[in-house]
Amino acid sequence: MRLVSEAIMLAHDDRRIELRPSLRAAYILEQKHGYDKLARGVFDCNLGIVYDIAALGSTDEIAVREFLNDMIERDGAQVIENLAPALYEFLILSFGLNHEPKPMKSKSTVTTSGPELSLEERFNQLFAHATGWLHWTPETVWNSTPAEIMLARDAHIELLHNIHSGSDTADKPSAPYDPLEEISPEEVSAGIAKLRAKHGSVARVK
Repeated sequence: MRLVSEAIMLAHDDRRIELRPSLRAAYILEQKHGYDKLARGVFDCNLGIVYDIAALGSTDEIAVREFLNDMIERDGAQVIENLAPALYEFLILSFGLNHEPKPMKSKSTVTTSGPELSLEERFNQLFAHATGWLHWTPETVWNSTPAEIMLARDAHIELLHNIHSGSDTADKPSAPYDPLEEISPEEVSAGIAKLRAKHGSVARVK
């Protein structure tokens, strides 16, 4: 799973527009267009979809629209094709999907180990986990990517697992744990010690 390692840039001549993938962008775009239509629209140079994607990825919607309008006015609508790779990369990271060589043809669903979830249901689940389990603020969640949320959630679950499995009841079956359950300082210390032994140095908990 890839995190955002660098900014996604829309570039034309000496002008640059930075796009930041986010759960918020994915949620709104999925509601308005659906992933399949978005992916096709990027490679078909659908101007409405290109405008929507770029506007949701930038902090300055006016600057984005001026940038795109100037491109089209100067070089024609076909120049939008040059932006397709960056726009598709933005979709991939915002939606939390793996890279595909071409737009996905299937319905806007994601297969999990349980029942198949729609993208909207998956986004709702990520939001619930980030705010409920991780105690992130809604603003932080909306500005994060699905990959960032999932990695943080998995680390949280691993920490709880190590805390509970590191108790003195090694000969007894581990009781199911709830991510919202209050953990004693002693259990936290035991879990951190186990993580240090497994992964090396970790951040100190005060």
